[in-house]
Amino acid sequence: MEPETKMKLGGISGILSGILSIIFPFTLNLIQKIQFTEDVISFASQSFSVFTITGLLSIFTGVFYFLFGVGFLGGGKKFEKVFGGLKRRISIVIGIVAFLLCISYIILGASLLNLAYLFQVIVAGTIYKSSDEAIRALMHGLSGTLVGILLIIAFSFILSVFAMVYFFELPKGELGVIGGAFSFLGFIVGIVVSTGWILNSVGTILMGICLFLQSSTQ
Repeated sequence: MEPETKMKLGGISGILSGILSIIFPFTLNLIQKIQFTEDVISFASQSFSVFTITGLLSIFTGVFYFLFGVGFLGGGKKFEKVFGGLKRRISIVIGIVAFLLCISYIILGASLLNLAYLFQVIVAGTIYKSSDEAIRALMHGLSGTLVGILLIIAFSFILSVFAMVYFFELPKGELGVIGGAFSFLGFIVGIVVSTGWILNSVGTILMGICLFLQSSTQ
C-alpha cells in the first residue's frame, strides 16, 4: 500500500474514531442512568441492550484508532526523504501507541460485552451454578472495564504528545499540531471538568483531517 493511500485511510479513520469518541462517553453515561426496578427481567433486558451497544461501539472505535496509526506510518514514510529519519521514527512510535490504544478499546468492549452476557443470562432465566460464579463473572467484567478505561486515557495522552511533535514543521501540519494540542488540553481540562474528553475527540478529528490533506502534498 502506497504511503499516500495509508495516509488517506488513516485520516478517514481518525475522523471516524474522533466522532465515535464523542458518542462513546454518552453511551457510558447511559449505563450510569440505568435504575434498578422490581421487574428484574425488564431491568436486565435494558442493561443488556446498553452494555451491548457500548461494547460494540468501543471495539469499532479501537479498530479505527489502529487504522489511524497506519496513516501516521504512511506519513512517516512519505516525508522521510525530506525531513529525515526522525519523523519516520516518531510515526512508528505513534503507530505502536495507536495499536495499544486499539487493544485497550477492545479490552473495554469485550468487558462490556461480558457484562451484557451476564444480563442476557438473567433475561433468559438461566441461573449460575452458584452465587460465587455469578459474582466472579461480574467482577471480571467490571475490572476489565476499569482497566480498559485507564489504558485508553494513558495511551491517548501519549499519542497526543507525539502527534504534536510529528506534525510540527510538516507541510499543512498546523492543523495536526492544533489537533494534538486540543487532545492534550482535553486531558488537562478533564481533570477539572468531566466534558474535557470533547476536546480530545475534536483534536483527533483535526489530526485525521490533517493526515488526509497531507496525503496530497508533494
